[in-house]
Amino acid sequence: RSAAVYRRKGSRVAIHRRRCGLSLPLQREVCLYALSHEGAGYGWWKLLFHGLDHIIGDRYLFRRLARNEDYPICSWLVAWAYKRAVGDTFGAEPNAVSPDDVMDHCMRDGWELVWADSEETVRDIDEVYRRRSEQRAKAR
Repeated sequence: RSAAVYRRKGSRVAIHRRRCGLSLPLQREVCLYALSHEGAGYGWWKLLFHGLDHIIGDRYLFRRLARNEDYPICSWLVAWAYKRAVGDTFGAEPNAVSPDDVMDHCMRDGWELVWADSEETVRDIDEVYRRRSEQRAKAR
């Protein structure tokens, strides 16, 4: 479906691309993996495991128990596709990756923002990562 659909749902969406890009064969591999899950149910129940892990200090415990790929959540689908194609893990095992992990990785590694649902989303992303950068500088 078109990414514009998410704007109507009130979701916040940003699409990033690796600065070095992906070769056509690797693009195909990532896309084929994603398409292999087309029509699969969304793993809503897996969000519970993310929440439980967050409660215990973001340890990878409950998410490890939910290794079933049949019902992926968005961040898992991205993490598995990139791990299989290029070995990119977004800083954690694919089952442990959250949307924040994906965004943190994209920002840390200088991925290019290629589309966002709104200017407000772009401003929010800039603000969050500006604040994080300032907090890291103060901690040093």
